[in-house]
Amino acid sequence: MATKNTKIKPLLKGVLFGVLLFAGLYGNIVLHELGHFSAASYLGLDPEMHLFEPAENPTGFGFLAQDNYVSYTSATTELSFNDFLVALAGPLANFILAGILFVAFLMIPNTKPTLKAAVVMLMIPSLLSAVANLFPNPGVDGYVVWSYLR
Repeated sequence: MATKNTKIKPLLKGVLFGVLLFAGLYGNIVLHELGHFSAASYLGLDPEMHLFEPAENPTGFGFLAQDNYVSYTSATTELSFNDFLVALAGPLANFILAGILFVAFLMIPNTKPTLKAAVVMLMIPSLLSAVANLFPNPGVDGYVVWSYLR
């Protein structure tokens, strides 16, 4: 017969993983936008960060129905090298975090499988955000990056 404690422990692990995944998604959004903000600030473009603002045309729930972006001043309406650098900085920030988490994963001993799984749960949103934002679709960073490179 299973005790109460043995039933609760897997439930708590499930809740922990859910919280980590949720925190990873939102944390990656913030980190991604900080990448844009840092690049624009370094380039002297007077950036302004907009996080978790209600979307004008919501397409879903939660973070899908929110606008997250960095606006900045530009000397021209044409795509410039500065636009390219600012657009690339967001996905780059996510790739850097994923790399750091991967190194952390490798350093965690195999005797700590829950900790290793938690690090993977934080790494997944970072990789997904970086890759998804490099697709050349209008509205994502990849559109600016690939448009500039053409």
